[in-house]
Amino acid sequence: MKKHLLIIFTFSVLLVYALDCPDNMYKSGPLCCKFCPVGTYMVKNCNVSKGNSFCKPCPSETFMDKVNNNTKCKQCLKCPPSQTAMRQCKPTHDRECGCPSGMYHDQAVLICMECLKCDIGHGVVSPCTNISNTECQPCREGTFSDRVSHEQECLNCSQCGPGTVIEEKCTIARDTVCQRANESRISTVSQAVPPVSRAPFMPTNAGSSLTPVEKVTPNYKTYIIIGIIVALLLLVLFAVVFYRYRRKQNRPERNQADDPPEMEETKYDFVPPISSETPAHARSSHGLRGRRTTNSSRPNSHHRDSDSQGSSGSLQGVSVSNGKSKTLVRDLPVNVSIELGNLLNPKSSKNWVTLAGYLDFTTIEIKNFELNPSEATQSILYQWGQKDGSTVDFLINVLKKMKRDDCVQVLKPWDN
Repeated sequence: MKKHLLIIFTFSVLLVYALDCPDNMYKSGPLCCKFCPVGTYMVKNCNVSKGNSFCKPCPSETFMDKVNNNTKCKQCLKCPPSQTAMRQCKPTHDRECGCPSGMYHDQAVLICMECLKCDIGHGVVSPCTNISNTECQPCREGTFSDRVSHEQECLNCSQCGPGTVIEEKCTIARDTVCQRANESRISTVSQAVPPVSRAPFMPTNAGSSLTPVEKVTPNYKTYIIIGIIVALLLLVLFAVVFYRYRRKQNRPERNQADDPPEMEETKYDFVPPISSETPAHARSSHGLRGRRTTNSSRPNSHHRDSDSQGSSGSLQGVSVSNGKSKTLVRDLPVNVSIELGNLLNPKSSKNWVTLAGYLDFTTIEIKNFELNPSEATQSILYQWGQKDGSTVDFLINVLKKMKRDDCVQVLKPWDN
């Protein structure tokens, strides 16, 4: 008898252990404990059946977005430098990263770019998203788009209703313009015939006289615009002719007898700049080059030509902007390009790919640079250096935006 009771007791205990806890609880030994709520994590299991677990809120930069019995919270996502936080990290949810409204994340250059806006007469086929640019297409016949937008699709042209006529037909750039049939007809008839003859032209029904009215009504707006344009062109032409006439009248006649004797042409002679490695005899032979010289002398002159400042007259490799000389990238020594390549060619979040994006290279051009990544930076600087305005000062500002101070230090000696 005792043996049977022992078997029954053992079976009952095993049955209790085998039973699952409710959905909102978890099993901890023989006990069923409640899960920790969202935004918290478990520090200690419950000490009574169906009791609350000991929970704590998630610390800063961590979150827990579901009920749990985890011993720690999840780490919040950190946005890359090219993106911004669209939703901040909270104990109950993770941080969401992306581009601001009106921009998308270009996967080729890994930066946020402004969404393309469709021109007037073009509609949006695929709207701009967080990872893709806007796609546009010309509006078909019977549709229009009257504003520049990265959201508006081509809209169907409006149809003039009963009792109205078309004043201006719909085009891909504007909608139909309608006008009340009575107003258009009365104004047209009053100009064409005496008032007594208006009665036969009054409509007997809404649809019987739309076509005649459309044909008779002139488009005065077009005539006015054409007249204004012609008047402006004539005014500009008259101003040009008058200016040239006055200039010719005021130009003094040159008397050869007044010219000073033995006047010689002013000459300029430019040579490449002299470096510290140039031999002494070479520097002396270039000493007067780059200066303005004249052999003429004028009687009673208040000035006497004198030598300028040494060999500083050389203009090779220098761009002048607002009175300040700026070195061009294409005139940098080869070793500078190689040194920048050693810093920017390796794979990183701010390497040559980001530089190409800031310098307005296309996605196809960037993919071509990827064919030889060990010399990508050198190729970018060579191609960009052929453009106008490709100064060292501009390149330094781009590298500062990329936070590449190491590259900025390489270019500092050349930032005139």
